[in-house]
Amino acid sequence: MDFLPIFRFSVYGGWWFSVIFLISNLIMALAFPAFRTKVLVKPDPKGTLEKLTMITGLLLFQGGNILAVFIPIKLDPFWCLIGGGLFLIAFSSYVWAIITFVQTEGQTPVTTGPYRFSRNPQQLAIALMWTGAGFCMGTWFYALLGLVQLILAYPGFKSQERFCLARYGQAYRDYMARVPRYMVFGQNKLPASSH
Repeated sequence: MDFLPIFRFSVYGGWWFSVIFLISNLIMALAFPAFRTKVLVKPDPKGTLEKLTMITGLLLFQGGNILAVFIPIKLDPFWCLIGGGLFLIAFSSYVWAIITFVQTEGQTPVTTGPYRFSRNPQQLAIALMWTGAGFCMGTWFYALLGLVQLILAYPGFKSQERFCLARYGQAYRDYMARVPRYMVFGQNKLPASSH
């Protein structure tokens, strides 16, 4: 593993990861009409920090997809096995999270499927997918992009929680008390009840 990648286009390049992600999202958008209206909801950031980090995270995500086009996969069996396995597990979790999300009635918070383990399984899965892709490409730089995206997504998580608390009230408050944000940590102090 190197820190910086070698930039060159290759048929066996990291762009395959981006293509798999893009095609899966297109298929889910066609298979689940609610995907476009429910999953692609515009966030409502409050304050400069939330807006700046959400924009930066989005640019980093899109930039990472483009950057992967110019990074070949290193055929190191150890790192490809670890990275490919991590990518496949995270990718499967992402698809599971999307399907669970769009199949849940809009009047109730999503608390089943991977949402039993994390309040943000889609974003967590995306970060782990890019980390796995970075291992396959043999670059710590790309592998760390997933972690940076997860850190930058934190204000967006807070925005989502505000929206869900306003929409679902006590049901979401109870869910937040039960389920951590990042699977193993992220239990936060709950805002005071508005009752």
